[in-house]
Amino acid sequence: LENEPRIDFTGGGCGSLLLEPSRTNLVPSSEYLLSIPWNSNTLTFNWETSIINLEGYYGVQKITGVGSAVYNNMASGINIGDKLCYSIWAKSSSNANFKFGGLYGGENATFNVSTGTLVAQGSRLDSYEVVDYGNGWRRYVIVITYSGAAGNKAYGHIEWDGASEPVYLWGLQLEQDATYKTSYIPTYGVSQTRAVDDLTPTPFSIDGLFGATSGSIFMEFTNPLQGLSNNWFYMTGQPVGGSPVSMRVRGYWQMNMQGLTWNPSSNLGSLENAIKVAVKWGGGVAKLFINGSEDAASTYTGGDINMNVTLLSLNGAFNFAQNNANFKQILFFQEALSDSELAALTTI
Repeated sequence: LENEPRIDFTGGGCGSLLLEPSRTNLVPSSEYLLSIPWNSNTLTFNWETSIINLEGYYGVQKITGVGSAVYNNMASGINIGDKLCYSIWAKSSSNANFKFGGLYGGENATFNVSTGTLVAQGSRLDSYEVVDYGNGWRRYVIVITYSGAAGNKAYGHIEWDGASEPVYLWGLQLEQDATYKTSYIPTYGVSQTRAVDDLTPTPFSIDGLFGATSGSIFMEFTNPLQGLSNNWFYMTGQPVGGSPVSMRVRGYWQMNMQGLTWNPSSNLGSLENAIKVAVKWGGGVAKLFINGSEDAASTYTGGDINMNVTLLSLNGAFNFAQNNANFKQILFFQEALSDSELAALTTI
């Protein structure tokens, strides 16, 4: 619901907070593909009520025959060089090929639905991904660079070469200016936009999240971090009666604690090419682990680090979406974890 957190359980086990940028599904009818105005169609579309879809109820799109379907003008206002992310869920027992994406300039990819493998790719395919959701369902994702051959319009294109058995489809999605997929945005007649997921638009208190004198933070990113100078993560605050404290992740992990003397430095390590990073502090020592190994350590004197405070981020808002990295997960601990625990957490 609006203004409620979204919890992602797709990885199994404990759910995690899902934070994504604002995206629009340009497809007006993401499930009932019969209602799409196909410009050219040699396939047979039927609504199949005996198959359970990814939302847990009966009803998916069934396609039979051999041929293709072209959706003319799926979206307008597309510019040459734009990144378009197409995705769809598909399943079939047929050892046949399924092709989807755009129509022109090699903006498509062909997959074997039985095995979930890439068979062929167009010349403008930037990347692809196949995600297994169980029970035969896989999400097929492609990112293409728009060629402009369609005259600033995005086309939808589906081909199926399995004459004997159908393919079942669900959740067609097209995202503009997108180099990766986001979670499903259902549409029922018109395109829909999902607002950005902000953890909170204002400063918030997490008093007690860390111990009074120790703590640990673990972060995992979807892509390797690069050694840039701008902030990916920044939190700052001031304990009652104490000096300001802050931590930030940029090209390195920086711990700015007034009144402390660091040796050799409060700037821990280099985060270039990091996927999993963790830091711990307590007892006069701070350590940084990256991708399974200890990367940097620093001792400090002059008092204890106390992050038992109200935390902020860039521009006074704890807003991961405005920073320059894609977070997969962030974990906070009240204690300074052991070296072996940090190594295990950060092993790729």
